[in-house]
Amino acid sequence: LISTQIPTFRVGTLLVLWKMRDLSRDESKVLNEVRSMLSKAKEEMLVEACGDELYQWVHDKVQEAAMTLDTTDLNALQFRVGQQLFLGLDENLLKEDLFNVIDLINRGTEKDNIEFAELNLRAAKKARGISAFEASSTYAAKGINMLRSDVWTMDRSLALDLYTIGAQMQLISGNLKIADEYSNEIFKQENVSVMETLPLRIARAWTLSSVESKHVEATEYVINLLRELGHNLIWRPSLAPAQAVSAFPRTLKLIKEAPKDFYKSLEIVTDPKQKAISDLLHLLHYSSYMSGRLFLAALSCCKDVELTMKYGITHNSARSFCNLGGFVLHLQEDYG
Repeated sequence: LISTQIPTFRVGTLLVLWKMRDLSRDESKVLNEVRSMLSKAKEEMLVEACGDELYQWVHDKVQEAAMTLDTTDLNALQFRVGQQLFLGLDENLLKEDLFNVIDLINRGTEKDNIEFAELNLRAAKKARGISAFEASSTYAAKGINMLRSDVWTMDRSLALDLYTIGAQMQLISGNLKIADEYSNEIFKQENVSVMETLPLRIARAWTLSSVESKHVEATEYVINLLRELGHNLIWRPSLAPAQAVSAFPRTLKLIKEAPKDFYKSLEIVTDPKQKAISDLLHLLHYSSYMSGRLFLAALSCCKDVELTMKYGITHNSARSFCNLGGFVLHLQEDYG
């Protein structure tokens, strides 16, 4: 019954669940029992292998039968299974089965549990990494609901990470009201630094431009963010064309005069501030281009290329070099 709560399962996962019956038993003997059970289940076509040491139920009927339990009892059972897996799986197996484990835990009514809140944060980040944004926002919301009332005092970084990823995912989904609620929870805290709020504000800039198509507003928003980071991109809006005209040949000269092995020596940027500036310059290039401010788009592109050559490679570097190449082809017909 317990194992039916997991759609796919590993041998190591079943080992943990099987030991729940008697924690004093020798692990090697329990493992032999698990393998014997799986062998019989395969012969009876109840389970099938779907990977290395990974199995799944062949028919939904097995799980459907288990679901006939009273909902309260079923939720409690699923929570206990998830809890036991969280406590018993080693880190590698927990990483592999993270979604299964946290989905089971979230069927319970657990509150004020920092460990499970952190597990939801891990699941939210993993889901975001595979572009499962709706799932990511759900895990973030579950994690937030598990935070203690004094979390901003006792575990500030956890609260900040959960509310930040929650707001980011809600912005991507277009749920601006919930995103604002999460964002305001961060902004109302004392001594919140610019760098701590930056991921939220970058996400807001992206939403303004890419989701709401408010390119002019997004452009001004990003310029102000850059200014807060000490990066004064433009002195005055009216001077942006002159600055772009000046920066364009300077940047091209830097590129052409760099030794051939220079680019091979560039390292990955690890400084959070420089990475953030690069993200903002890339956003500014897009929003200013879409709003018709081509000189500003060219200037932001030049600045990001120069940032790459000075500090190293970011995930925006290749696009900025390509965008600059497009400007060169269009304006100078220079194919060198």
